[in-house]
Amino acid sequence: MLRFEALNKSDAGVYLCTANNDVGQEQSQYTLLVQDSTAMSAASGVDHAVIGGVVAVIVFILLCLLIVLGRYLIRHKGTYLTHEAKGSDDAPDADTAIINAEGGLGQSGEEKKEYFI
Repeated sequence: MLRFEALNKSDAGVYLCTANNDVGQEQSQYTLLVQDSTAMSAASGVDHAVIGGVVAVIVFILLCLLIVLGRYLIRHKGTYLTHEAKGSDDAPDADTAIINAEGGLGQSGEEKKEYFI
């Protein structure tokens, strides 16, 4: 068994292996190719391209969803019912407004609404 601990590209080439014993002698040639382990192979390049494409599609979909959600929220602003007494804006101070309060609804049954801006 022949073992190389640390190879360089300069170690590539044709090697001749010779074996001798009582029966005879045998020779054989072997070609050693040294490849750079840090170089990117063609197969891993394709994998990176697929992963990049999938990430790009996901980002595009998320951006589209944010745009649609933003438009929906702008068009459908929420309302809420206030429990302020009718006419409390005309009171000179807060104590007078609470004492003279008529309730949360006007006499006509109309609800007072405020809109978020």
